[in-house]
Order: sequence, then C-alpha cells, then structure tokens
Amino acid sequence: TQEFIDRGIRGDYMNQFIVFDFTIPRLKSGMLLGTRWGEPGASLVPAPGDPWYSSYTMDPLQAPVTPIPAEVATIPPLVDPTGEGEPA
Repeated sequence: TQEFIDRGIRGDYMNQFIVFDFTIPRLKSGMLLGTRWGEPGASLVPAPGDPWYSSYTMDPLQAPVTPIPAEVATIPPLVDPTGEGEPA
C-alpha cells in the first residue's frame, strides 16, 4: 500500500483517474432521475402559484389510489377589489 501512496501522491498534488459517462442511459438513471428529462412520461409537480396547485394532493400515501380531480381549482384574485390593501 505504501507503493500505491508513493505513486499516487507526489509533492503537492494527487493523481486522479476519473471516468465521465455522459451517455443517455447513465444520465437518465443518475443525475436526471426524477426530472422531466429522466422520464419523458413523468407528470410534473405543480409549483405554488400554478392554477392547478390547489388540486394537487398533499398526501403521498393516498396518491396512487386517489382519482384525478374532475376540474381545476380556481385562480385566486391577484388584486384586492376593495382597495383595502393599499399602503398608507
């Protein structure tokens, strides 16, 4: 093992042997797993503020057996119609 250390580390640097695997199957099973590019048919999780965010389930245990909502949730009002939220 000392011979390996002497050959691997010399002075202030260390030799490294790195293999970069940028093939599509490797990327899909590693870094891109769980993203849109990792699985083309994967459904996207809505972000807060998206119109369908209120229809998205927050219970991961019931998600596989819960039916898809029949209609999309309504968009909340973006402006206060009464004007009470005006800064002084």
